[in-house]
Amino acid sequence: MKSTGLAMFALCVSLLTATKPRQGEQRSCCAVMDRAIEDYAKVKPGATRADVEELFHGAGILDTPGSTSYSSRYCTCIKVDIKYEVTRPLTVPFSPRDKVITKSQLYLEAPCLALESPPAKP
Repeated sequence: MKSTGLAMFALCVSLLTATKPRQGEQRSCCAVMDRAIEDYAKVKPGATRADVEELFHGAGILDTPGSTSYSSRYCTCIKVDIKYEVTRPLTVPFSPRDKVITKSQLYLEAPCLALESPPAKP
């Protein structure tokens, strides 16, 4: 448990230095991390691509049907990579029924390295 707490602290500090809140915006980076970790915990082997995409936004430009990178809904610097068992017919590139095989650990990507724009707000 102690290493988990230290990891959370390190991620919060990284978020504080990597992203600056807009004027008037109050954001607790640790609260952002808590929400991202809660969403991450919901992604389990056997979940569908549709389940994952309710929790995370597509983040990569080099995604394949078998492997996709996602960013958190709360902070585009928080990422996870998902490997899928592809269940689609050949005519459908990414099926919402594809099943999660494995997921990476959550990781941070510096904003200057991100190639995508932030996801549009619903």
